[in-house]
Amino acid sequence: MANNRLFLIDGSALAYRSYFAFAASPLRTKRGEHTSVVFGFAATIMRILTKERPSHLAVILDTKEPSFRKDLYDDYKANRTAMPEEMVEQLPRLDHLLSTMRVAHLRKPGYEADDIIATLTREAEEAGWEVVIITSDKDLMQLVNEKTRIWNLKKLSEEGEWYDREAVKEKMGVYPERIVDLLALMGDTSDNVPGVEGVGPKTAIKLLEEYGSFEAVLANAEKITKPKLRESLIAFRDRAALTKQLVTLEYHADFEHDLQKLSVPALDTVELRSLFLELEFTSLLRSLGQTSLFTEEAPPQESRTQSEQVYKTIDNEADLKSLVKRIREAGVFAFDTETTGLDWLTCTLVGISIAVAEGEAYYIPLAHAEGKNLDPEKCRQILNPVLSDPKLTRVAQNFKFDYHILTQAGYEISSFDYDPMLASYVADPAGQHGLDAF
Repeated sequence: MANNRLFLIDGSALAYRSYFAFAASPLRTKRGEHTSVVFGFAATIMRILTKERPSHLAVILDTKEPSFRKDLYDDYKANRTAMPEEMVEQLPRLDHLLSTMRVAHLRKPGYEADDIIATLTREAEEAGWEVVIITSDKDLMQLVNEKTRIWNLKKLSEEGEWYDREAVKEKMGVYPERIVDLLALMGDTSDNVPGVEGVGPKTAIKLLEEYGSFEAVLANAEKITKPKLRESLIAFRDRAALTKQLVTLEYHADFEHDLQKLSVPALDTVELRSLFLELEFTSLLRSLGQTSLFTEEAPPQESRTQSEQVYKTIDNEADLKSLVKRIREAGVFAFDTETTGLDWLTCTLVGISIAVAEGEAYYIPLAHAEGKNLDPEKCRQILNPVLSDPKLTRVAQNFKFDYHILTQAGYEISSFDYDPMLASYVADPAGQHGLDAF
C-alpha cells in the first residue's frame, strides 16, 4: 500500500465493551462456552479490515502484573473490581482468535496497554504514518494530533465517533496536549487518582484557559482571588503533580516490537472459517467470502449480475435432491416458511423458501390452490437430513415461528445457528428487528 495506516486496538477497552454489550444475554456455544468477548473482537477486526483497510494492525493488551504507576502511588486503580470470571475464561480463546486472524497482539509486564499504544503511535508518526486508535479511554486522547485520531466504536451497528484535535476540544474542553493538565487538576476517578480538592472539570478548564498550563496554574496559585480555590491549589499542589505523572503516558516503553511486523497479512480463510464454525459465529462467516479482506491486490467479489441470479421453483423430487446437494456444497443456508397466517397454532404450511447464496434462492410449493405442488411426504423425506444436520449452518429470521410450523408439519429440525432478528435485538433492544429495518 502506498500509505501506511496503523490501527491500534485498545484490547482492555474492547474486551469490557464486548462483555457488557451482551451482559443481559451472553453469547454461548451449544457446548456452553462463553464467547461474547471473542465475538466482539472478531466482529470489530472484521469491520476495521473491510471498512478501513489498514496497512498495519495490532491489538494491545494489559497484563496481570501491576504497572510502574503502582510503585509511584499504591492506591492507583485500587477501586477497580476483579475481571468477571466469564471474561477471564475467554482470554485464552481470544489469543487463539488473534493468532488465527494473524493479527499482532502485544503486551508487556510493567506497562499498561496505553503506554505501548503511546510508544507505537509516536514511532509511527515519526515514520510519517497515519495512526488510528480504537478506544473509549479518555486518557488516550492526549495522543491525538494531525497524524493520529481516535475511533470510539460504541456499537458495531453504528459508525462510532471519530476524534481529531477539534473533536477532543469539543468533548473535553481542552486540546489533546492539555488533557494531562486537565486530569492533573480534576483527578481521574476511573483510575482512583486524586486531583485538587474542590476542582471539577469546569473549574479545571477555566484555570487552563486563563493560565495556559498546569504548571502555570500552580505558579500563580497565590494570586487566585477565590479563597477556597487558592487554598486547595496550594495545599494539594504536590498531590496534583503526582497525578499528572500518573496520567502522562510513557512514550518510550521498553518492549520488543517492529512496526513493519504489524503489517496486515493474507488471511487463511479456511482456518478462520473452521474457528468461526466452532465458535458458532455464523454472522461473520459471510465476510470470509471477501477475498480482498487482507490484501490490496485481490479484486473484491462482485455480486451476481441479473443474468447470473438463480430463482427457481422446486416442484419435483429430482430438483429437490439437486437442491439438497447444493446446500451441502454451500455448507450454509437460510430458510423461511410460507403459511396461511401468522399464528402458528392455527395456520398451515404452504411452502418453503431456501437461499444458499446471494442471488440464489429456491421455493418449494406444498399446498397452493393453483399450480403444481411437491408431495409433502417426499419433501419431508428429502429435506429432513439437511434440516437436522449439525454440520450445516442454518439461518432463519424469527426461527421460533418457523420451528413450530415445520415441526407441526412433520419436519425434523433440532436447532438453528443464526437468527438475524435475535441478533438485532441483542445488539440494540430498542431498535426495529425486521428484515426491512436491516
